[in-house]
Amino acid sequence: MYYYPPNNHFNKSFLLGVLSGRKKLLPIGCLGGFNFPYFSKNKLLTKDHIFKLFINDNNLLSYLPDDPDIRSLSREFLLSVLFFGARDKYLSLYEKYKDIQFQKSTTGNKKFIAKISDEMMEHLKNFQSVNL
Repeated sequence: MYYYPPNNHFNKSFLLGVLSGRKKLLPIGCLGGFNFPYFSKNKLLTKDHIFKLFINDNNLLSYLPDDPDIRSLSREFLLSVLFFGARDKYLSLYEKYKDIQFQKSTTGNKKFIAKISDEMMEHLKNFQSVNL
């Protein structure tokens, strides 16, 4: 069984493309669950950024209608197609997302509190650097 998107662009022309083998549908259960946040400030991982990975990739474009209007396609749908059709591209985007999340969590004016035992404090007081 396959998922047929309820979008006006997935019309009978697209369906004829599916029947002829020129277009493809996602299997049921492959839509959703692959979403992650985008960053509008630096325009990373936005729908436009994701769609650039589809250009010149006939396999990915076969899941979309001819001359797609990306405003009418959901970001979740594009990510699902990317995950199913070109997992390496999806994983590179996901890695980029995780890197940004990590950078955000380790920068800024955050204060950290560390409890140090008396024994460790004595070691720190007697610390001498070694120049190699």
